[in-house]
Amino acid sequence: EGYVGGDVHRAARIAASGHGGQVLVSSSTAQLLDVELRDLGEHRFKDLAAAERVYQQGDGEFPRLNSLYRTNLPVPTTPFLGRARELADVVEILSRGETRLLTLTGPGGTGKTRLALQAAAEVSERFPDGVWWVPLAGLRDPALVLSAVAQALDIKEDPGTELRQTLASRLAGKRVLVLLDNVEHLLPAAAVDLKALRGVLGPQLLITSRERLQLQGEIEIPVSSLVDDDGFQLLSARAAGVGISLERSNAATELVESLDGLPLAIELAAARLKLFSPEQLLERLSDRLDLLKGSRDADPRQQTLRATIEWSHDLLSEEEQRLFRGLSVFASGCTYEAAEAVVRADPDLLQSLLDKSLVRRRDGSSGEPRYWMLETIREFAAERLAEDDGAEQVRDVHARWYAEHAASIVLRVRTYEPEAVAMSVDELANVRVGVARAVETRDAELLARFLFGIWFPWFLCGNFREARIAVESWLELDREPIDTLVRWGGLLGGSEILASTEQLAQARELKLEAMEIARARPEAFHYGWSLASSIPATLADISGIDVEEGLLDAALAHAEEALALRLADGRSTGIAHAQAAVAQARLARGELDEALDLFAEAAPRSRESRRPSGDMAGMELSAASIEIELGSVDSARRRIAPLLNKLPTLGDISLAAFAAATVAAIAVHDGDPETGARLLGAADRIANDSGGPLFGRGERPIADTRRSAVEAALAGDEFTRAYEAGAALEGEELFELLRIVVDPDWAARQDHADA
Repeated sequence: EGYVGGDVHRAARIAASGHGGQVLVSSSTAQLLDVELRDLGEHRFKDLAAAERVYQQGDGEFPRLNSLYRTNLPVPTTPFLGRARELADVVEILSRGETRLLTLTGPGGTGKTRLALQAAAEVSERFPDGVWWVPLAGLRDPALVLSAVAQALDIKEDPGTELRQTLASRLAGKRVLVLLDNVEHLLPAAAVDLKALRGVLGPQLLITSRERLQLQGEIEIPVSSLVDDDGFQLLSARAAGVGISLERSNAATELVESLDGLPLAIELAAARLKLFSPEQLLERLSDRLDLLKGSRDADPRQQTLRATIEWSHDLLSEEEQRLFRGLSVFASGCTYEAAEAVVRADPDLLQSLLDKSLVRRRDGSSGEPRYWMLETIREFAAERLAEDDGAEQVRDVHARWYAEHAASIVLRVRTYEPEAVAMSVDELANVRVGVARAVETRDAELLARFLFGIWFPWFLCGNFREARIAVESWLELDREPIDTLVRWGGLLGGSEILASTEQLAQARELKLEAMEIARARPEAFHYGWSLASSIPATLADISGIDVEEGLLDAALAHAEEALALRLADGRSTGIAHAQAAVAQARLARGELDEALDLFAEAAPRSRESRRPSGDMAGMELSAASIEIELGSVDSARRRIAPLLNKLPTLGDISLAAFAAATVAAIAVHDGDPETGARLLGAADRIANDSGGPLFGRGERPIADTRRSAVEAALAGDEFTRAYEAGAALEGEELFELLRIVVDPDWAARQDHADA
């Protein structure tokens, strides 16, 4: 009785996640207890600002906790206040199985996003396949909406399939909630692609927008101003956040009413309560609102919000206003380093904007703080920037800084350095804006720098379509005046993008041009990349294109030239890659024994090089695949067995697909075509998710023959049932099946160990 505050709230959330008879303990309490506790791991709970490690007293078996999981919903920094009725309405509609599309509409600043995020968290247990947030505010091209959805759901684009078909296939029958946030600026064009998603049976769409999509079956909930006591609760809570204890008064109530109950306006006003009393604030705000009315036909709430932001802007110093305007150039926020370099931020100015709630802070994927604006505030700041004589210069500096940033970390991303990969994901929106600026200004050199920096990071994010558009724009420009090394970097990145999107003829042309530059400047380096080392790497890439186009003699010649250069160099780095290229060429020619010898030699050499360990695993799987074809199935088992504990740790799910398809052949050899069909289903599903191929190009004929053998061994319905069951296998389930097939005694040993 009488206990209030965050600890009580935290305890209630943890308790609500448990089941009858289950005793749960928070991490802070666990440190005080001298009893045996079972660690249930970290869990996210609704409204809590961070993950919480939870323990269970006793060893009883219960269902998993009702916490948030399979989600990328941002963690709220403040409690959800008010809107109980609206929240209940949204939750009730989302809980209906037949709801396909629900849109929350209203002007900027009404709290549509916060309401949508809270509702999504409340219904998360009803969506076992995940709840995913897709922020669209930084997107400017409606054609990229589906790419943003695919990226958020970690569904990779398949270069050979239309993205909407890939999404429909992967989401069909899945109980998924997709929250698309801030759609209005992409309408009406985006509605066409969202209509395709709405038509898929299974997923449900939750939209926030200033206007409805006008699609059949759409349910709309207008999000209006806060009413009754909710507005004062929000003002009081946010005032407490800046150290002010606010008592209810006529002035405070009138202040909320003058702000039309708009959450964003209330939050901006609350930040000023540290400086002004409610009476002083009301006097100044009323004067300003009377002076700053919008057009007659504008939404009144829109007028009020604009006036509120403008009033906060006018209270800033001249230097604060300059920084406020400049920060609008960043999409999805920025690091301090970027703000300092692009718009001359300093700690005091940035802290001042944070204190005034005009800028916010969050942790990026790499752990480095990021500074961002609510989209409505950013739009206002962008208008002010457009009126500035230096606006174009700011945009150019932004683009050049991000071109340099992307190029400087691409080598680290290529070697899968976690921090660099996280940085590239965080800055995707800013790089996208920079690329658009380079295209807009027809700056061939700037675009070349971007191509060098984006090719591998964007593949990790599945942005094949955007990358290809950037290359095509660059190819339309005059590239001759560009600095030679910069042009080489653009050719390298552009050729990789084109090759990965099946534009093979163009990819070959760019690779040959890049190799010509490298032969002329072998001593040069470009952001840590050696042009001399790029020559054999490019030859190996061209060999792969040759295989794809059926030019098998040329493929072997190019691969062998690459290997000769690597061996002459004398360093292990790259030799394994060249050996694998020769092996793929010989495999495509049907020279299985020679290919096997090369793969078997390349795999251990790859362990000694700086290449990612996934390359070694891929080479071992290729060798095992050939051994199966040659009838050495036991040898293939011995080669694959040690990989099955390594593959889950590599983070490259395409290797899991390769392993499943290879082990499927062992299952067929063992007289179990049903398991073979299950493994093929799992392999295809994983390959579709990753956007990558199942095999190297030289192995495709073998793969096609094996698939035909599995289908022939089973009746049509039997194959379909087993294939679909395999497609549903996830994570450890798949690897357990792989271990059982590769090592039939594995299960018995596990049972003995458990006993």
